[in-house]
This record gives sequence, structure tokens and C-alpha cells, in this order.
Amino acid sequence: MHQYGHIIFLRSRHLRFLAVSGDIDSVPSSMSNLWNLETIIVKGLKGKVILPDSIWYMARLRHVHVNNHATFILEGIKPVELSQLYDLVTLSSPCFSDVEETEIVLRRFPNLRKLGCMFVKPNSCLGNNDHFPAMDVLTKLESPKISYYGPPPNVSPFILPSSLKKFTLSSFRLPWHHISAIARFPNLEVLNLLCRAFEGEVWEMEEDEYRELKYLKLDTLNIVQWDAYSDHLPNLQHLALRNCKQLKEVPSAFLDIPTLQVIEVDGCGQSTDELVTRIEEEGIEGLKVLINGSVPYS
Repeated sequence: MHQYGHIIFLRSRHLRFLAVSGDIDSVPSSMSNLWNLETIIVKGLKGKVILPDSIWYMARLRHVHVNNHATFILEGIKPVELSQLYDLVTLSSPCFSDVEETEIVLRRFPNLRKLGCMFVKPNSCLGNNDHFPAMDVLTKLESPKISYYGPPPNVSPFILPSSLKKFTLSSFRLPWHHISAIARFPNLEVLNLLCRAFEGEVWEMEEDEYRELKYLKLDTLNIVQWDAYSDHLPNLQHLALRNCKQLKEVPSAFLDIPTLQVIEVDGCGQSTDELVTRIEEEGIEGLKVLINGSVPYS
């Protein structure tokens, strides 16, 4: 048995699942004694949790979840000394600030499918280093959830693999024209744009984008005008609009999307009344509408 602060590790080669919680700001390197560990969940009440360098030798890890943010120890370690974790498929939520180090870390997860992370860019990183790490090395990645903290970026952060199926983005404050970098992913089915992911009053959608998108959520954006037609989202099934208080209306052409089943509107002001009125006038069969969390209206 190994005790480290509030963490107790059993010296067992048979343990596959470990969850720890408490006043934790780091995980001891003795974690690697759990040779067959597949899942680790750490809830550190201090916020940031430092993962040990011994994690690179835990070849059976499949799922790593750290709440709120995890950081890796790379100081003094050469990239060639970092083993690849081929079995790791889920990782949340590392906090990345250095572009080069981030790319070194990501290359160690060749089969990662689900990633939740935060990019932090302090003021000192602006200028010649004003770019984001390339994530297209994660060729199996299907579901990234990425948030950002720092000054508004001047460049697009999206260097992503074409394997994406679900994408969640928050707090980047990018102009809408940058969305074209994610719009044409051939397998994208779910898109969540949250908390000022994009900024600007007008979003003009273009043709040949979002061909497979089934779920779209806009939450806490300052969008006023949304220029779109039914053929921009030909396979949309569920549209969720929340806290977009300046949005004047939902594009009327969306009511012509044959696959559309649900529209949720919550805290969007004027657009709510206009949406209800339009549905009453059109009498669209099979379309359910949720207004401010109400019982479905159809």
C-alpha cells in the first residue's frame, strides 16, 4: 500500500480502475506501480493537477480524466524518452500553453479518440509565437472539446484531422470567417459552439459545408443575423439555441429541412416569438419545439 497525501495506491498488478478525490495538486510517480491500470479519474479540489512523468510507462492506460485541469511534466525529458500510449482513447482535461510541448505530447497518443483540453496563451506568447499546435497528428480523433483562455487569437487554431465526428468549441472569440476551417469535415455530425466561441453579428453560411451535420448548438454567442438556407444543413435533426439574446430570428429556410425533428430555443429573446409564430403558420408535422425548457410543442 502506498499513501501520498490524500491518495492511497494499492501495490497491485491487477487493479484496472482508480478514482481519487481530495486536496490534490499532483499525482505521485508510484502510480506506475499499478501496471495494468486502464482508467484513472482524479478530482483535485485545488484545480490544477500535475501528472507524473511515470505516466509515459503505463502502456495499458485507456482513459485518463482529471478535473479540473492536468499538466504534464516535460522539463528535462527528451521527446525520444516519452513512450507512446497506444491504448489511450480518452483524455481530459489537459491544459496546454506551449505549442512545441503540446505537439510532443499529442504525438504520444496515436489512437486517441476523445479529447477535452484547454489552450492557454499568456500575453508573453503573442507575436511570432501566435499560433496553435497542430492536432492533425491525432488521426483517430473523433470528439475534441476545446476551450481557450487568453487574448483573442489572430490566427485560426484549427489544424485538425478529418476524422472528427463531434466538435465542441468555447471561448476563442474568433471572427466567423474562421469557421470555414471546420465546416468541411466530411464526418462531422455534432457541432457545439459555446461561450463566445465565435464573435461577430453576422454568420453567413456557405454551400458544401456541414453535409453530415445532425446536431448544432449555439450557446452564449453575440450573433445578430444568421444567413442560411436549408441546403446548408441538409441532414440537420436537432437545433439548439441558448442565450443568443441578440439573434433576431431563426432562418425560416430551416423549416424546409426534411430531417429536422427538434428545435430548442432558450433565452434568445425575439427569436423565440418569431419561431413559434412561424411554426404555427406552417403547421409542420413531426417537428417538436422546446421554448425555454417547456414541454415539447409540435
